[in-house]
Amino acid sequence: MRSIIFLLVLGYSSVMAQQTTRSDKQLLLGGGFGYMTIKDLSSSPLRYSGMGGTVQLGYETSRPKSFQRVLLTVQAGGVQNGIRRQSGLSAYKAQLAYHHYWVINPQARTRWALGGSAEVWGNARLFGARENNPVSYDAGSAISIGTRANHSFSGRFSRLAASFQLSIPVVAYVIRPAYGVPYPEAFLKNGVFNHQDEGLVGPMLTSGKLKTIDGFFRTQTTTSLTYSFAKAKSIRLSYNWEYYHIPSTLPVSQGNQSLIVSFVKHIH
Repeated sequence: MRSIIFLLVLGYSSVMAQQTTRSDKQLLLGGGFGYMTIKDLSSSPLRYSGMGGTVQLGYETSRPKSFQRVLLTVQAGGVQNGIRRQSGLSAYKAQLAYHHYWVINPQARTRWALGGSAEVWGNARLFGARENNPVSYDAGSAISIGTRANHSFSGRFSRLAASFQLSIPVVAYVIRPAYGVPYPEAFLKNGVFNHQDEGLVGPMLTSGKLKTIDGFFRTQTTTSLTYSFAKAKSIRLSYNWEYYHIPSTLPVSQGNQSLIVSFVKHIH
């Protein structure tokens, strides 16, 4: 996972240094509401769903032949299983992603781009009414491939722009807890983990497994509509959809949706 983080930072720095054409740099801050659907067999056979809130902070650079974005997303909500209200759980998600896309047809009004992203994420689920093993989680990092389309309107709608982005991971480093305890399986030796001698953070980060698309499936899409109301200011409405599944003897699957309004500040 450390190597992927290093690759993310190094790749972004090298791309920024190599590109010399005029660029449009933007800062964005957004918030909205979301909807989560969760089924985690390591904790419960039931499906949970419910509303929550989402916050995003990002930095974008757009050039005629490329597009880059660094985006931090945090989502939290309370979800229920539809059977017992007191048996609900609190769900949290955080993700830091770097996206890079190369534009295929820079002169067109509808520009298509190919590229990908590197992400670091964490999902936590807290069962408040449970005394034993109340926490379930997954975390890791991934490298994804994807495509992006951006359309600039003309005439009376020239202040509007629409975009769509799709990404699917090809390789990921995934950390998951063992059944019945809040520690990954690699922590355990004969069913016991001595955290006082071995520590916690180090063994957790090294306990993950490298997976390809058959061991970690995820699809992420973003559909946005941006309106420029001033020379250096825009407002953006985005719909984000994500679904991921980690197959195992006790698999977990989760769907996240969010509708976000963002304020975009252009930096020249």
